[in-house]
Amino acid sequence: MQVLQWLFTGNLMDFSRVPVLTLLAFGGAGLWLWQYRKTRQLAPAQTWILLAAGFWILVFFGRPTWGPLLLLIGVTADLHLHRVLAGVQIFLLLLAAAALAAIWRKWDGVRFGPPPA
Repeated sequence: MQVLQWLFTGNLMDFSRVPVLTLLAFGGAGLWLWQYRKTRQLAPAQTWILLAAGFWILVFFGRPTWGPLLLLIGVTADLHLHRVLAGVQIFLLLLAAAALAAIWRKWDGVRFGPPPA
């Protein structure tokens, strides 16, 4: 439960800052899930990033949640599970980049100010 609290309060990506990266990551995931809902297809890279982000978040839940099941994915008792935070953050950052790209495409060509003479 601690991981979900960190995720939804922004402490996983934006510790003690405004949760900009967290909101962008949720926006990117939501955008791609909405795209899948409408078209029933995603690019392979989009699918990979969504599934990998979910996978690393689930692994980050740790031994209290998964216990000996972690051995099935090669996690030995010697591995410190706080190290998988890097995997979580990398894939959440890729989701945030997807949201920024969507914002950029939306505002591309929009002119602010007076029209050119």
